[in-house]
Amino acid sequence: MALETPNLYLIRVCCVAICMEVSGLHATGAERFSTNGASPTFDDLTSSSELYTPMEIPGAALPFVPDDGKPLAGLTILMDPAGGQEATADIKVTSATLAADANVLTTSHLYHHLVTGGAKASTTRWDAAPQTLSARRKRLAEANPDLVLTVRHLPDDSEVALPIERDGNEEKTRAAEAAKALSKALGFEVQVAIGGKAPIHATVWLGSADETTHAQRLTTRGFHRAESRALYEAIVAGWKNQDSGGNTSSVPASAATNDFREKLPAWPTLHDGVRSYSRTLWPHARPAETAAEVQQMLDIYRRFVITEPVFFLLEPTVEKTDQGWVLSGKSSSPFFTSATEQLMMSVGCDPVVNRMEALPSARLGEKRFGIVRVPMAMTWASPRQGDNVQTQLLLGEPLWLLDQSDDGDMLLVQGGEGYIGWVRADQVTRVAEPEFDRWISAQMTAVPRDGWAGNMRIPAGARLPLMADGANLRLPPGALPDIDALAVDQAKSMVGTGRQGKMAAFVAAEFLTTPYVFGGRSRLGNDCSGLTGAAWAAAGVTLPRDARQQILVGRLVATAWHQPDLRAGDLLFFIDASGKITHA
Repeated sequence: MALETPNLYLIRVCCVAICMEVSGLHATGAERFSTNGASPTFDDLTSSSELYTPMEIPGAALPFVPDDGKPLAGLTILMDPAGGQEATADIKVTSATLAADANVLTTSHLYHHLVTGGAKASTTRWDAAPQTLSARRKRLAEANPDLVLTVRHLPDDSEVALPIERDGNEEKTRAAEAAKALSKALGFEVQVAIGGKAPIHATVWLGSADETTHAQRLTTRGFHRAESRALYEAIVAGWKNQDSGGNTSSVPASAATNDFREKLPAWPTLHDGVRSYSRTLWPHARPAETAAEVQQMLDIYRRFVITEPVFFLLEPTVEKTDQGWVLSGKSSSPFFTSATEQLMMSVGCDPVVNRMEALPSARLGEKRFGIVRVPMAMTWASPRQGDNVQTQLLLGEPLWLLDQSDDGDMLLVQGGEGYIGWVRADQVTRVAEPEFDRWISAQMTAVPRDGWAGNMRIPAGARLPLMADGANLRLPPGALPDIDALAVDQAKSMVGTGRQGKMAAFVAAEFLTTPYVFGGRSRLGNDCSGLTGAAWAAAGVTLPRDARQQILVGRLVATAWHQPDLRAGDLLFFIDASGKITHA
């Protein structure tokens, strides 16, 4: 699915607006997974001690994405995937079963092409569940479409679908032209019937005279992609012909409104999410007048709109000067900076002088990473100890540095739990990227109970690298003057080899080419968090349902500005232009 360049972070039961780790089960960073060109098996992925790496999987090519503007603007289309049957124990999988599922796969994928092309699209069936003729007719009445498109993969009327009215030579001619174009595009015989006036009803049979060939095609991963593209291009061609004949529906004009925003020059250029938040967060029926009221709007945005404020930093400050509306402060994401500026523009701040500082700060230099060198360290909401505790860091915890105080005594950091806060600089060993990557990619051991190295406490829950000899744990640099390792207690709790992550990745790969269906969790259609949830469920880990909830699970392993090698099972999260986590 094509997306705008995201703001990335990583959770390893995983997060990249953040990357995070769900289970923490991974092989050592030095190990690599290879199948010598052969397709990997389930045992390869779940039993190998080596690290899973990207592989060639048939059907994994990127799908077609329309880039021809909005040629279908003004078109309302109802798709009618034929078929669907009640599940019974005494009926085996038949050609009708395959065809019914194929109808859903093709229309679900086609939906995104149509919406991208400017159409208003809906469907009568979303999954394998049957839909009666009366239920389909109800959807038809609700949608009030210009075009009904029934998709079939069987040549007869054995599948339940909306009936077509066949009448007139004009419809037969147009149907023959469409069938010829589709057959040429797909390389097999396609039949088309067109009837009706309001709405026009087209039935397309995507079949083959050879039943064996047809059945093989329907079991080939990704077959529906070519079909949905061909159907989209045929619909575009037909809609253009309608338009040239002067019969196309017109896009209804927007209702007159007294909203001052719609008179602002910048309003049409703003992100849809920003415009929605503007209407919600701005209580006045007039443009902005004072910096204080704009500041209040941005504070509400920061507290209630950003998915998880403890994961993402936004500290905007607004001033109204002779130069214009000056936006300053700090942000851990360019998306937050842009969304904040757009929010100000949406309420009439013009011009906006954007002086927001992007983090990590250039003040940090090359050593913009850290490792906790003391048993435990508190983090705070400001560079002043005692000001609103955020969380406690433990010995050996990797830190992504974001900023430092003016006197250098405090560091703004993001730790393994994802929390952002200020910590004393003398509790952290600062390192450059190469040393940091070696630390976080090492095989880790979780300390099961408090222990001691000299007179320094080794707290339970700390994660420290296991040395090559398997008998010692490495201490963080700078932890103890003359000791860099300590013996491993026999009751140690080892972080495993990556079996669960590999299993989740293997299951996720089975969904390649599955159409995106909001709310879906199956091979006939799933959404982003449905996919990640299904993959990790197979590995024995239950994730929350939505991406904005899943980002709170696991351990931070990468950020937007530092992304080391990812591992099997890592989850990547994406922020949209309005500052919300919208995708995993």
